[in-house]
Amino acid sequence: MQDQADRKLQTLTTIVYSVPKARFELEEAKASKEHPRLSRQQTHIENLRRELRQMKRRYRVG
Repeated sequence: MQDQADRKLQTLTTIVYSVPKARFELEEAKASKEHPRLSRQQTHIENLRRELRQMKRRYRVG
């Protein structure tokens, strides 16, 4: 009884996956090589943090 239920479940999952794949031509996602660009605000914040770190270093030295 359990084997029959497992087989039905396996068949059902195969059908549920393969029918839409065939219909909508599911493609593998391509790995992007370049990183997405930061927004203007994120770039500005990054620059401010960099400045702050530099100022802290200068304060410790001098």
